[in-house]
Amino acid sequence: MNLFRNVVFIAAIAGLVAGVVLACLQSYATVPLILKAEVYEQAGGGHHHDHAAAPAETGNAMS
Repeated sequence: MNLFRNVVFIAAIAGLVAGVVLACLQSYATVPLILKAEVYEQAGGGHHHDHAAAPAETGNAMS
């Protein structure tokens, strides 16, 4: 029983360590990508047009 308890404990510690390492790696890999995407998204500009009127505004619900 003592051996089983040790195996479960070591497996839990290994899972915890692996989770922390992967969370840190994901954080360092995705944050710069998200920041670059936000800069790219804001630099788009030039997309200005009027949307068509809604049916309630035109009085024609079936058009």
